[in-house]
Amino acid sequence: MKDQLLHWLISPFPPDSIYRKIGKRLCCRLGLSAKQKFYEGVIYFDAVGQSWAFKGTPYETVDTQIKDELLSLSRDCRHYIDIGCNIGQITLSILLRNKAINALCVDPNARVLRLLKKSLRANHLEHRALIKNVAVGNEAGVVHFTSEISEMGHISRDGYRVKCLRLADLINEYSSQKCLVKIDVEGFETILLQKLDQFRNLQNVCLVVELHALGYNEGNPAECVRLLLQSGATLRNLNGLPVSSIDPSQITQVIAQWNP
Repeated sequence: MKDQLLHWLISPFPPDSIYRKIGKRLCCRLGLSAKQKFYEGVIYFDAVGQSWAFKGTPYETVDTQIKDELLSLSRDCRHYIDIGCNIGQITLSILLRNKAINALCVDPNARVLRLLKKSLRANHLEHRALIKNVAVGNEAGVVHFTSEISEMGHISRDGYRVKCLRLADLINEYSSQKCLVKIDVEGFETILLQKLDQFRNLQNVCLVVELHALGYNEGNPAECVRLLLQSGATLRNLNGLPVSSIDPSQITQVIAQWNP
């Protein structure tokens, strides 16, 4: 209720208004959120960092191609693993539309996971989603995480310390059955994909990776494609076309699958 009241109070003011700026600072300090209709349920998001969502761009209309493709892929899977889940936009879009799948949601950003938990409770989905407030890497331990704004962040050389789990351990816990894995880690995918040989039962894994542009947080999308192909994966894009190379200046989603 306080979220909606504060939004109602500050939204009439123009973006450069001193009152709008004061309101944004107050929202940040209080960690306030906003709510929006989302498919058959609702989604909570950050009232400041994601304020664009109540300015004419509803979350349900964002990234529809990848959400619908992941939904389609999830039909054949028992588990969905969301690495870099953020506020759970894709997790929620799948859980709300595919009643037969459970989710594991992983993110080192505690703020976005609080919002995801709020959405799960509102949609009565808590029993179908497990949340882990950790980073993932090639080794378990501790890494540094930088949160540039409240709902975004990435693994970095500095920042605050967060617990890190080995990605292969997370995947291997579920890969005895068909599972869909989405990785969106802001460039760190180049590091994660170096250890594909640690994954078991790859024939049961459908991996969807967002490859960020060359140099973004030290990422290298061409190297990611090479590593995936080297592992024996068949790659395609969201349009179903085979992928053997990509434009390194663009963000690209690739779907990787392995034959038995």
